[in-house]
Amino acid sequence: MLKKIYIPLFFVFLINCVSGDRIKKETNDKNNLIEKDTYLTLIDFSYYTESENKNDIKNITYNLIIKLKRNDNLNQLNYTISDENDKILLNKKNIKPKIDSNNSLLINDFFISKLSYNKLKYNIKTTINNEIKEINGEILNKEFPFIENITIGPVISQYIENKLNVSLNINIDISNCKNLKWIRFIPPAHDFFWDIPWLIEGDFIKANAVIYEKNKNFLYNGNYILQINFDSYGVYQKNIKMIDYLNNFNGVNYGIPIPFIIYDEKEYLKLNIFDIKSIDFIEIWLYLKDNGEYQKLGYAIINPDTLINKKELKELFVDNENKKLKIKNNFTYFARLHINSKELNNLKYLSISDYFQIKFHGFTIPFLN
Repeated sequence: MLKKIYIPLFFVFLINCVSGDRIKKETNDKNNLIEKDTYLTLIDFSYYTESENKNDIKNITYNLIIKLKRNDNLNQLNYTISDENDKILLNKKNIKPKIDSNNSLLINDFFISKLSYNKLKYNIKTTINNEIKEINGEILNKEFPFIENITIGPVISQYIENKLNVSLNINIDISNCKNLKWIRFIPPAHDFFWDIPWLIEGDFIKANAVIYEKNKNFLYNGNYILQINFDSYGVYQKNIKMIDYLNNFNGVNYGIPIPFIIYDEKEYLKLNIFDIKSIDFIEIWLYLKDNGEYQKLGYAIINPDTLINKKELKELFVDNENKKLKIKNNFTYFARLHINSKELNNLKYLSISDYFQIKFHGFTIPFLN
């Protein structure tokens, strides 16, 4: 269980990002950057960052350098810098470039942000001989941490100590990370945050957490914020919108309904489960009960259905090493249903049943002395 830490609201509303040495673009794809027969020619786009060393969240200055081939017909130009999601970070119009010692056109500019941008997009536009000339491209700063993966979900509903519990899985993989101060997940109310733990393996970081609302059996729908503080490389921020499977943007989210067994007969197992069309697959976990403790033996994966042929199911069980599990006839096992949904409003759901008894009937040869 993760500890809730209450914070003031002003921590939530971050602005814009980071630090490192100057990064130069190594190659230019001329087919993408230069229009045929145009006189607007990009030589280089590079940037480096500086950080202001104070407070928990630093201000990052992004210093930009744009070099263009000299063209006497080019008097002024416009340029826009944006992040990988096309959010505009800098927008300048009617800028007159300088001429550097290499007889190139040179523009120096900057913007300040608290957010971490390891990739910048640029658009450079001008008019030459009454024709609009334009260059588009992007640059990746290899000094910055890189988010390999962020998985939010599934939303899990199950009974724990006879009480409904609804939780959310969070998994994050980060590479090239030299320093990480904290990872926070902030709910829609912005009145506290969950502190997400992580493990370091060299410069690779794995963060995992299962979050839930303490003393509540639901999560709230709405806009969540994931923040990762890379110190002098700024704060990475991602917005996550939680909408339940009933398309509610606000209010509470109980996950999907928990399945249960209608009946267990000799040949068939009859299930009551959430809408079949929304289910991706079903897992049935098999257990032994010893001294009140459940010991997992293995599992079987089946297609969504409410009527399960037990003879066929028996042949599908494998152990935790994926080897076929030998099932005893007429022996009392325990099992749980794991209902895995398809993606519903950009989230997957997992619903886990209570334990139930199950037998696989068949002929058993008596033990002979």
